[in-house]
Order: sequence, then structure tokens, then C-alpha cells
Amino acid sequence: MSDVVDDINERHMRPWSDACHRDNLSNTPLNPFIDQELLYNRHLHVDGSSKMAATGFSYMYPRLELASLSKIVEEYVEQGLLPPSLVGGHTYYCTTPADMATGLDLGAHGDLADFSPDTPTGTPTDTPSDTADS
Repeated sequence: MSDVVDDINERHMRPWSDACHRDNLSNTPLNPFIDQELLYNRHLHVDGSSKMAATGFSYMYPRLELASLSKIVEEYVEQGLLPPSLVGGHTYYCTTPADMATGLDLGAHGDLADFSPDTPTGTPTDTPSDTADS
């Protein structure tokens, strides 16, 4: 289990650090580090329907909607808690074997990748958003 956690943390901590550095975030409580204990098989589920009925409690947002989640992400960016480059639509890291086989610069050091998800594989572009508006 510790090998899995080490691999996960190695894969995510470097890009997170690069994004924070790129966007000049020096102090944020958010990070992708995961503790080994979080991966143990411990189910946490509470059925609070009887308490809700007894107290009249109702959720302000009973379902997680994309608009609500987007608003939270925008607020985190505005507060300087989340690197804006992670939500800007640019691709900085793509390290799947299929992507690496294209021979493109895939942004392994936190730089902008030289391709657009909207263009055919192997067609480099200067900025990923160039083809998104066409």
C-alpha cells in the first residue's frame, strides 16, 4: 500500500508545485498529497433521513451540480488558494504512453504543452486555446 501512495504522491505533487510556482502561490492550504490511511477500506455512510424528517432540515444544495462546483473553484482561484493555470483550459501535463508516443513536448517541467486537445494528435499549436474558438 505504501508503494501505491508513494506513486500517487510522486505523480501529483510535482505538477502541483510547478503550478503553484508558475502562478506565484506561495501559501495555500490545498495540495494533492494523500495519506496512506485515506486509502484503507473504511466506508463512511450515514443515513440521516430520519433526523432530517424529525428536525425539518433540508439541504440548500441537495445535489452537486456543475455550476455550484464551478463557482467554488472560481472562488478558490480569486482567494489565491488554487492555481488559476489548473482551471484555464491549458494542458501542462500529459504523460500517457499514447501522448508520449507522439513525440511532442508534453510539458513535463510545468511548461505549456505544445498541442491542443482540439487538434488532431501530432499537430502542434502555439497555445491550446487557439483552436477552441474556431
